[in-house]
Amino acid sequence: MGRTLVTEVVQTFNCSPDELWPVFGPGWASLKLWMPGVKSCSLSPPNVEVGAVRSVIVKGNQLSERMIRYDPDDYFTEYLVLDPHPYPVKGLYGNTRLERNGENGTKITWWADADEADEEGIKVAGPYLTSLFESGLGSLHKLLEA
Repeated sequence: MGRTLVTEVVQTFNCSPDELWPVFGPGWASLKLWMPGVKSCSLSPPNVEVGAVRSVIVKGNQLSERMIRYDPDDYFTEYLVLDPHPYPVKGLYGNTRLERNGENGTKITWWADADEADEEGIKVAGPYLTSLFESGLGSLHKLLEA
């Protein structure tokens, strides 16, 4: 059985995937620079690669996330939120995909899915993660327009 979608946020940017990829790929540990509510973010080992663990303190929660898939050719990342975490779902994954949108634009899809998520878990985790992803992408929009 596949994973259950918890939330999905899609936004467009007026720059190419090549221009945005450094934020989502090589800059995977740079969340503190553009994501509201992130107090700290570190990476071990310090290079972005499959197996690397990102430690984040965001909105009072300490999270550890392991890079599961890192595909610069397809502008795709997938990471597993390691236990323990505050979300009432099991096997929580975050995913980002950048796709060309027109001549010089990018569509970013950022979603979370889980190995096990019941209706109540989605009602709790979904809105929180949607807000987190939307605020992060909104902040990134403002940063890029400055």
